[in-house]
Amino acid sequence: MPGSFNPPTIQGSIKRQTTNYNFLIPTFDAPGWGASLERNFDVVDSILYTVTGIGNVQGAWDNSTTYAVAVRVVDTSDDQLWQCYVAHTSAASGTFAADRAANPTYWRTVVNGVVPRGDWVTATGYNPSEIVTDNGRTGVCQAIFTSSASYDQDVIDGNIVTIVDTSAFSDFNTAIAAASALTTLATGDLLGVVDVSDTNNLKKITYANLAAQLLADTALTGVPSAPTASAGTNTTQVATTAFVTAAINVVLGGVSATYDTLAEVAVKLGTIDTDIAALDSAKMAKAANLSDVASAATAFSNIKQAASDTATGVVELATDAEAQALSDTTRVLTPAALAAVTATETRTGVVELATTAEAEAGTDTARATTPAGLLSFANARDALAVQRFTSSGTWTKPSFGTFAIIYAWGAGGSGARGATPPRAGGGGGGGAYIERILPLADLAATVAVGIGAGGAAVASPSFPGAAGGDTTFGAHVTAYGGGGASSSPSSDNGGGGGGGGGIKGAGASTASSTAGGVGGADIYGVTAAAGVDGVDMGGGGGGSKSNSGGDGSLWGGGGGAGGDTTGITDGVGGNAVYGGAGGGGGNDDDTAGAGGTSLFGGNGGAGATGSGNATSGSIPGGGGGGCATGTSGAGARGELWVIVV
Repeated sequence: MPGSFNPPTIQGSIKRQTTNYNFLIPTFDAPGWGASLERNFDVVDSILYTVTGIGNVQGAWDNSTTYAVAVRVVDTSDDQLWQCYVAHTSAASGTFAADRAANPTYWRTVVNGVVPRGDWVTATGYNPSEIVTDNGRTGVCQAIFTSSASYDQDVIDGNIVTIVDTSAFSDFNTAIAAASALTTLATGDLLGVVDVSDTNNLKKITYANLAAQLLADTALTGVPSAPTASAGTNTTQVATTAFVTAAINVVLGGVSATYDTLAEVAVKLGTIDTDIAALDSAKMAKAANLSDVASAATAFSNIKQAASDTATGVVELATDAEAQALSDTTRVLTPAALAAVTATETRTGVVELATTAEAEAGTDTARATTPAGLLSFANARDALAVQRFTSSGTWTKPSFGTFAIIYAWGAGGSGARGATPPRAGGGGGGGAYIERILPLADLAATVAVGIGAGGAAVASPSFPGAAGGDTTFGAHVTAYGGGGASSSPSSDNGGGGGGGGGIKGAGASTASSTAGGVGGADIYGVTAAAGVDGVDMGGGGGGSKSNSGGDGSLWGGGGGAGGDTTGITDGVGGNAVYGGAGGGGGNDDDTAGAGGTSLFGGNGGAGATGSGNATSGSIPGGGGGGCATGTSGAGARGELWVIVV
């Protein structure tokens, strides 16, 4: 039918709609109702944003979630909307309220509407719709920002829009104040205000009109005041009593009250001849050289010329106390007085230089330090702040610093020597690495340091390698050593390699003649099997016959490689990052294995072929190489560093 409304249908079903926003009411017994529901949610989302103006809402707050600045979330416990002001990752557990309490600057409640913030303040965070005031101006914040050095700059930057400005009234107030200063208005006096549209400014309140109105009555009463002209003014300006008195005093020129009138001057002129005669009779004779006065010393004191910073004359010497006070401006300092002027923290003066011993001690408060003394002080502090132990000893806690950082390497195990007829020995395991940060307050005045010894080289037939020793810092730190290798005395197979040291245990020496030793335990107490890489800071397992040793994890040592007697090239020692690397396996008639490498610890020693001698591991913690009929490589010693900060 023309002009009629035909509701949409879904496969023959009529779509119903809400009255105001035409939301599609899904027909749940008909297919396709999900699309109607999605459309409804889109419309609701648009309406909410249009009404509130609040966007960037990312649902409910959750744990272990990264939030950026300006993101908004809902606290489902109280249905409050919050906005992020510091980028961060939320706590792994706990409530939103607890996270906000622990980090009060991270979140701020979102308010839909204007929020008064009072006077504008520099270097302060503001949000949209917040109201600020500044010297008669009221503005609305337009964005999230931190205020600049001035309100005007924030307006220029577009962060504030001024909606009220009453600062222009200050010009009118200044004009009124300037005009009213010309006289004193009494209570009830009227100011004429008529016809403000007068284009000739005859009836408006102007400076000239207001001044004329105030001064129109020439018959002043009371005690009116007026500006006092400067001395020497010669105009028609009103002369105040202060101006007249000052002018008369200039004429008198300091004359005493006895002669400050014309009558008194006339009387004195009548006796001038008598006064001159008396003066002549009392004058001194210049040839007498002050002998005609009662006291020549007093006369000299009276006529002496005092010295100043612009004239020469008689001066007085300052005492030591006056020199140290540094406040006298009339006396002169002697060399002895200068020596008495010692320097302090607030006063310059003579200062004694500190000796090298005093500079290194750093406790003297009265002597000055030269650049050379400062260098000695720095060198002395460096020697205490960084201590490297390559052999066992005692660490002494310095008098300064807050924390001690300990870096330690366990020693490497040595390679093995094969039996006769030729058997090939495996390579030794690398030592583990560990580091710890300890508060100085928790450490005793001295701590025993033990440096693990490397496994000794082997020259006798059918001799296994020796395990590397542990490196210790008292009971606080232990860096475990690598395991020794097997010699394979009763088989044509090569001997197994020693296991690399781990964070919780030493690398194992090989339990059988051919199998590699397990790696040192990781942080969970788990050991790596023979030839397997270490994980979670554990050591790598030692290699079996002709196999490479397992690599150490971040702090674990590398496993030693297995030896071989079947003409196959041997595997290399296990690599490491911070721990020592494993040694290479030996071979009786073919190419021996190379030692593993470490980024920060010692490298493993290379294995040897036939009667050749294997290479020892590198310091710190490298495992030694294996050999057939020569001498195996020794494991490298451990090492320990203590840095105080």
